[in-house]
Amino acid sequence: MAMSGEVCVVTGATSGIGKATAAALTAQGAQVVLVCRDRGRGEAAAAELAAAGGPVPRLEVADLASMGQVRTLADRLSALERIDVLVNNAGLMAGQRRVTADGFDEVFAVNHLAPFLLTNLLLGKLAATGPARVITVTLRRAHRGPS
Repeated sequence: MAMSGEVCVVTGATSGIGKATAAALTAQGAQVVLVCRDRGRGEAAAAELAAAGGPVPRLEVADLASMGQVRTLADRLSALERIDVLVNNAGLMAGQRRVTADGFDEVFAVNHLAPFLLTNLLLGKLAATGPARVITVTLRRAHRGPS
């Protein structure tokens, strides 16, 4: 178990790359914190990962389109004993433009502002952990702009 004892935070962990990443980290013995927007989908993902073996994942619910919720999430995550890996995976592709309560384009808020803010708010915790890692996942298509 190469990652035994390591704490890994994965955003967007209910499907796709995020869920696969969380599963791989759990299989390697890491304590995974799933960050999900929808509690029901998060609980289902956590149950699926727990059934596969390894440490039972912790669930954190936050809508990363809201910078207030990103700040509250960072406060909760800062209470963890350590964070060895932060995987900024949550992403959004939208067919039409929506503006968040903070006044930002929703896609820009989730894909760019949220990972930047979350990482910066957790820098102290990450640095205190030691050789921590931050991984940010992006989509190649996101660089093309709207179709």
